[in-house]
Amino acid sequence: MKKLVVCLSVAVLAACSQPDAPAEEAPAAVETPSAAVTPGFYETMNSEGTLGGAQLMEDGSYRLFGRDGNDTGNGTWTSVGKRSCFDPAGDDSPEICYTSSEPDESGRFDATSESGDLRITVRPIGGPEEIGSQP
Repeated sequence: MKKLVVCLSVAVLAACSQPDAPAEEAPAAVETPSAAVTPGFYETMNSEGTLGGAQLMEDGSYRLFGRDGNDTGNGTWTSVGKRSCFDPAGDDSPEICYTSSEPDESGRFDATSESGDLRITVRPIGGPEEIGSQP
């Protein structure tokens, strides 16, 4: 009788035990497109030729400044692939996103708003004092 109970116990345990779960395969690496813009200083020129600048910080914040170096705005930014979005501080200004062209050999590129009504030319610079200087 003891043998029967032991055999039944082993059988019940074997039936109740879960087989080892198959090892999960690591997901294939997803290549994230490089950002159109990265932290740094940029000169911007709109279609009317008005020059300004932007400083993009690593913490996701930005500040805008004029040719004189004085601040003209700030907010937060994100960039994935060729798409960069800027959300001005305050509740009354909506976020605006741009799609960037491939940069030329000097780093200059064009950025067009998603609606297509805004286009700016952007070039990396060393700081506010370089706005309007020739590359």
